[in-house]
Amino acid sequence: MILKAVFLFLIPVSLGYVEDLPDRCPSAQDELFVYPKIQFPGLEPFQVRCYSDGEFGSGWMEVFFKFYDSWVFNLTYDQYINGFGHVEYQHFIGLEKLHILTNRKPHEVFIEILNYERGYRVRCENFVVGDRSEGYSLKRLDGCSEDTESLQLIQGTKFSTFDRDLDGSPDHNWAKELGLGFWFSAGKPILEKRKLLYLFIRRKD
Repeated sequence: MILKAVFLFLIPVSLGYVEDLPDRCPSAQDELFVYPKIQFPGLEPFQVRCYSDGEFGSGWMEVFFKFYDSWVFNLTYDQYINGFGHVEYQHFIGLEKLHILTNRKPHEVFIEILNYERGYRVRCENFVVGDRSEGYSLKRLDGCSEDTESLQLIQGTKFSTFDRDLDGSPDHNWAKELGLGFWFSAGKPILEKRKLLYLFIRRKD
């Protein structure tokens, strides 16, 4: 009986503690960046960087950060699907996660592209990324504060990498020429290797 009692006492310890994780960035935060773990049904927990903007408020999840003159992003289509980098440095969350996030719940997007002389900043009320069969396209991009076509961010554009050219330009492989994967359209991109890029998404519900 004593042995049985000891065994039963140990069962909760052996099963371990199941962490109750959030499924979004916090709606309010004191610091500029916080680094929680989040989890969605069917996905392993993963860490994100959450951003609080002076103009747009908190709750923004950083899904793409590229520093100036970086070659870190000259990677394959499969690497972009899975994601890469570290949330405290340069990183991309991954096309599949981005598809799941933006299709599971409504999201808005906030994009900032900077060079040493000028910056571009746009916020759109609706942002949805398609699945692999749709080329992880910008399935929905509307309600924007600026003209996104001037940034070559056009609804319906598929994601391109150097080994999977889907930019629609017969004369260019923009991902190969510029050294990063992105939603490049046929026109000459504003975004290029030497520019800094931030892309954040935020749940709307």
